[in-house]
Amino acid sequence: MKNAILFMVVISLSVGMMADVFDAWNEKYDGVVKDHVKQSVVKGIQGSYVDYKALRGDRRVDELRRALASLPSLSSQSRNKRLACWMNYYNFLTLYIVAKNPGLKGLQDLNKPGKNIWNQDAGKVSGKSYTLDHIEHKIIRSYGEPRIHFALVCAAVSCPNLLNEAYTADKLEKQLAKQLRVFALNKKKGIHLDKYNKTLKLSSLFDWFKSDFSNDSKKWLYNNKIIPRYALSYKVSYLNYDWDLNALPGKN
Repeated sequence: MKNAILFMVVISLSVGMMADVFDAWNEKYDGVVKDHVKQSVVKGIQGSYVDYKALRGDRRVDELRRALASLPSLSSQSRNKRLACWMNYYNFLTLYIVAKNPGLKGLQDLNKPGKNIWNQDAGKVSGKSYTLDHIEHKIIRSYGEPRIHFALVCAAVSCPNLLNEAYTADKLEKQLAKQLRVFALNKKKGIHLDKYNKTLKLSSLFDWFKSDFSNDSKKWLYNNKIIPRYALSYKVSYLNYDWDLNALPGKN
């Protein structure tokens, strides 16, 4: 009996120590995005934009990259902890790629013949190499949470705002709800309710990932209290997606 209790104590301590490692990484990432992500208007679109020049010179960026490669597996952590961490990892690796390639007009400048940037090696997590596509489509989307599409950022003007804090397990629900709400209220890149033409103009995200929204974006948005009932009868069109870099003016 004593041995069983001791074993459980050791397991609990081990899980707790691992959680501290993940929290430490998230806290450092939190500091980086707080320092380098600012509100601005670019090409007429209000949103959060990145000072990539300052990010490039921040020693914490390389520290985060090295630490990310050596983190233990997230498998023993809670669902929300795993999801929050993977979203942070995705956004960080995107920031890292841009920071290490100064002068980009957009992330797609790094596409190669037969392999776009999202299918190229983005970095290591827990000793394993990943592409951004693998992290997004094979890991994050597997959680069955459509609102992740308003939390992941592809470094483009039309992307959802990059949250200037780390996603955390305890705040995840509020953070995802906020990201959805902020994106939906942005008529230039999120949702534009055109009453005159009875048209619901949506971000292309709703087209590209329609299966995640139960193949009925209007109903999903209504059920999430984003659009009024009368908009369910509106026709749907999609906003042009601006792939230019989400950099603060003169800061790429």
